[in-house]
Amino acid sequence: IGNVKQGLATADNNRFVRKQWEAEGDIFKPFTNAGGDVWTLPEVDEVINWTNDGAEVDRAQNSVLRNMGYQTRVGLTWAYIKRTGRRFGYYPPGGLFGHASNMLFTDEVDPWVLLGAVNSNVFHGLMLCLTSERKWESGYIGMLPWFRELEGNDELRENTREQYDLFLRQSVHNMGSQYYVGPKLLPARAVSGFFYTHPHTDEITIKPSELFETTNTDQPLIEAAQQAEKIRRCRQKRVETLAQETDDIVGDALGISSSSLEKIREEIFLRTVESPEDRKVQDPNSVSETPEGFEEMIKHLLLYFAFQVVHDSDDGIISISDIGGVDDLLTHIETKFKRIWGEHANTRLAEVDELLGSQSAAEEAYPNLRRWLEEDLFEYHVSKFDRTPILWRFTTERLVSDPDGE
Repeated sequence: IGNVKQGLATADNNRFVRKQWEAEGDIFKPFTNAGGDVWTLPEVDEVINWTNDGAEVDRAQNSVLRNMGYQTRVGLTWAYIKRTGRRFGYYPPGGLFGHASNMLFTDEVDPWVLLGAVNSNVFHGLMLCLTSERKWESGYIGMLPWFRELEGNDELRENTREQYDLFLRQSVHNMGSQYYVGPKLLPARAVSGFFYTHPHTDEITIKPSELFETTNTDQPLIEAAQQAEKIRRCRQKRVETLAQETDDIVGDALGISSSSLEKIREEIFLRTVESPEDRKVQDPNSVSETPEGFEEMIKHLLLYFAFQVVHDSDDGIISISDIGGVDDLLTHIETKFKRIWGEHANTRLAEVDELLGSQSAAEEAYPNLRRWLEEDLFEYHVSKFDRTPILWRFTTERLVSDPDGE
């Protein structure tokens, strides 16, 4: 099917590998090592310190820089261990791959055609003939046959590209993704660009604001959340439709009858933990009045603003609590709301405050929002960034005798 290659081993990932949101600059290269979801658009959330073209890694004891002629090339990566099929994703040029994330390369076949084919049920069935285990070893991948009948199949290529675009539009709301732009509740007119400086975003020809499908600023946040969930379901439904069409395209090209394709599908469900129900998407028109995940969307929005506030500050330090004479985090976030939602800002802030708690606004306008920023924001940030935060909370509480007074 192509050239299957095993990646490099640093022998000390704690030293050389970082989360992609921790580091930026030319010396850090995208690094995939079989983590996260991979289907079509891999979640590449790590970078590797590639100082002097990897010379520092090469000097490390027990490190192995193998298949360097294939590193940084366009290829397909796959999940070595996964509960289901649909394991392959497109890996853009310029990145490196580790020993736990082998890659599939070919110079003869369009990578988008190859990607669509290997994610189909037909190829999943072939893999189950080679191994019944959930571990898809590189040797088994290399044994897969390739069929010339699939080459140059424009329909297969376009299906895969559309799937990739749909996954991309979903990932712009994922804080850990290299393609992160902003939260679902952020109006598109407030989008300025990709959040991170990452080589993979250079491959994207669509403007970040055009990847957003959000509502106008006079709409209540709960209605914006309903629309966001409806859009998500519509996209996911289209992804599943394209996957089914891809199965049919591969089957037709290889002369496999619809009844045989159905038997392959049934065999996959029998021999894996996946079931037909797992591929069903809820009706986009049945979104509840308070959509699932609404509170999460609100917290995501607040964390996004906190990032901006700290980034825009002169010294990278923002007071969380009101210490007098200094604008605290709540004040800065209020300013963000006013800039984006204008005359509707106070209404939007009241919506946020009501969701975050039950304290009365008798003494100050947004007591629940203040409490959440002071007590819960940091823990939320840590949970969303895989225990590797880029904001840090410091306190002088233990350094003075009278914390409340001083």
